[in-house]
Amino acid sequence: KNDMAAINNILLFCVKKKVKCLQHVSSYSVLLGRNGNSILDEAEYLERPLLPLGYSLSKWEVENRLYSMKRRGLPVNIFRLGNLTGSSVTGSFNEVDILSSIFMTSIQLGAIFDDNFQVDLTPVDYAAKSLVALCLLNETDEIYHIMNPKKFGFQDMMSYLQSIGVSMDCIPYHQWVMKLVILARQIRTPGVKIIPILFSDYKKKSYDFLDSYNVAHSAISQERTLNKLDKLGVIFPEISSRLLSLYYKRFSEYLGGAYDFNIYF
Repeated sequence: KNDMAAINNILLFCVKKKVKCLQHVSSYSVLLGRNGNSILDEAEYLERPLLPLGYSLSKWEVENRLYSMKRRGLPVNIFRLGNLTGSSVTGSFNEVDILSSIFMTSIQLGAIFDDNFQVDLTPVDYAAKSLVALCLLNETDEIYHIMNPKKFGFQDMMSYLQSIGVSMDCIPYHQWVMKLVILARQIRTPGVKIIPILFSDYKKKSYDFLDSYNVAHSAISQERTLNKLDKLGVIFPEISSRLLSLYYKRFSEYLGGAYDFNIYF
């Protein structure tokens, strides 16, 4: 409701007097839960996403509103961002982001789940640079997928942590979630925020988030976006040990400090 009210006010501004091009920042989450047998192109999707996450649904509702405005003549560009991670320079990150929460919780648990979970780690400064470069092209009616094409597996994270001497076990996903539930009852943990998402149906023990995520994420196409960024000189970084060390340092500082537990509620 709030998202729709906000976008309607923005649209009123865009059509008042001189028509203005709307540069809308969306999320790859609108693609979650869609048919895994087909490539998810940089295109409009008129069907609601199947994954019952409020965040995904609200992002799609806004996009759908913009599709109708495009057909009425309003110039619109849509930028679907991937998993935004900390700055590649400072390591500063979003404390309530689901991926950061999973990483920090895994550090607290000393365990990561054994699912073949592949993610894009897209440093926020690279995402910002991509957004600005594409906006300055002055093109309209485009849809872009801005995410690091160099995927990173959770097994890669475990290997890295073990290489620097951090004890890390590999356990089944449902055991990891149950350990998180127990941990959240004992100490403060960023993982408390993600329990409703990862354990989407607590009573029925329905573990469907990773399946939906992996199916969509493996099928997302970025060809047109990456071609344009390549010509603009924007190349996403490798997931190097330097970058991982920076993130691990910031996560450890956050977990060891007096972080604001109230932001998780």
